[in-house]
Amino acid sequence: MTERFASAPILRQPGGGLRLDGCAAWFDCQLHQLIEAGDHSILLGEVTDFGWDDTPALAFWHSRFGQILSQTPHAS
Repeated sequence: MTERFASAPILRQPGGGLRLDGCAAWFDCQLHQLIEAGDHSILLGEVTDFGWDDTPALAFWHSRFGQILSQTPHAS
């Protein structure tokens, strides 16, 4: 991992990949296809495992960070 994540808590996935501990959701994937697109590479993955937590998710919208909070259904 790059230096900016050097002190972040890391967990190893069953498939061997790494993920940040405490994330709201995660996917473990096997590479299915690599597509070259100009100066970018697009990776298509086959999901082999996934998980989530009730942690508020981080959002980035209109050049700002925020959180996505779950809504509680209104009582009738």
